[in-house]
Amino acid sequence: MVLNGLPSIGFCNFQKIFALLGGELSELFTLSLEELVHRLRLSPAIAGRIGKWYEFFDLDDQLRRMETFGARFVPYCATDYPAQLKELRYPPIGIFLAGKPLPAGRAIAVVGTRRCSFEGERRAYDVSKILAQEGVASISGLARGIDMAAHGGTLAGGGHTVAVLGCGLDVIYPPENAGLYETILRDGTLISEFSFGRPADRQSFAIRNRIITGLADAVLVVESPISGGSMLSAQRAMEQRKPLFAIPGDPANPAAEGCRLLIRNGSARPIRSAEELLETIAHPTAKTSPVQLSPIAAEEPLRPELTVPEMAVWEQLAGGGPQTADEVAPAISLAVLECAQILQLFCVRGWARRELSGAFALSSAFS
Repeated sequence: MVLNGLPSIGFCNFQKIFALLGGELSELFTLSLEELVHRLRLSPAIAGRIGKWYEFFDLDDQLRRMETFGARFVPYCATDYPAQLKELRYPPIGIFLAGKPLPAGRAIAVVGTRRCSFEGERRAYDVSKILAQEGVASISGLARGIDMAAHGGTLAGGGHTVAVLGCGLDVIYPPENAGLYETILRDGTLISEFSFGRPADRQSFAIRNRIITGLADAVLVVESPISGGSMLSAQRAMEQRKPLFAIPGDPANPAAEGCRLLIRNGSARPIRSAEELLETIAHPTAKTSPVQLSPIAAEEPLRPELTVPEMAVWEQLAGGGPQTADEVAPAISLAVLECAQILQLFCVRGWARRELSGAFALSSAFS
């Protein structure tokens, strides 16, 4: 719990520590700064943070909050840690759980824009309700718009819904979802990798998306603009080799342009009803043969229209070999998070590819 709550530790450092200590994490806080650096091969900054962990993390306060809330902490090394999350490239060091246990049967991630149309909200509600009536759980992020509708539809259908929070379990965000939050705590499951008291922010929402898609057997994008955060969830699904579906929506609706793009470039299979989705996921091949990301259709312009930050990222990639967000951002004076989101968007559009090293490069059609 301490390692999970300390800033900048991350799964890679945790994995290194766990392996070099032979799984005996209780020894960690007895080591000197020199041993942390040389024996565990940690940077001086990380070693200093671990050596003085009590200055960064109030364990007693966390334990009190967790007990009061009725939650539990499940570390990566526990036998009941979700197997699906262990398959992620960067799994959470641990997760906080409250409410009912995670569903054992089929589960679909239902995601979409916060600024959805009435039609998109209705579709999310109706699809989730029908899925629930057929014993399929839903997973979403308890955000405004599509997430809220998906959770509500599942509960209305008597099903199990899982809300993955981009904040601590005790933080209700957005505040207008307080009633839904309480209902899910009673009848569904709340999950977060963030410590109690952690507020929601733009970065935490992006981080939690991999858990939403990671826990699911398939991912449905109900409504999303091209630059929406749900497109990042779609990218996570493709990286995790999860079947990806999207509802085409009204061609005149700009809030669904991202869904149509995913369908047009072959990344997602179009779904127009819950029955069609149920029929598709009922076959084993729907789980084992997800649609792969393919380049954008030929009608897309060779030099797409870009915003100023996107153009800066594009030119940086065009001027050199594969680069990570950490390398691109300082070169063009852009925040790393914004740069990473642009790079992921390029991948979704088929304009760039992400290599095994984690670096990004323009697709061959543009290089």
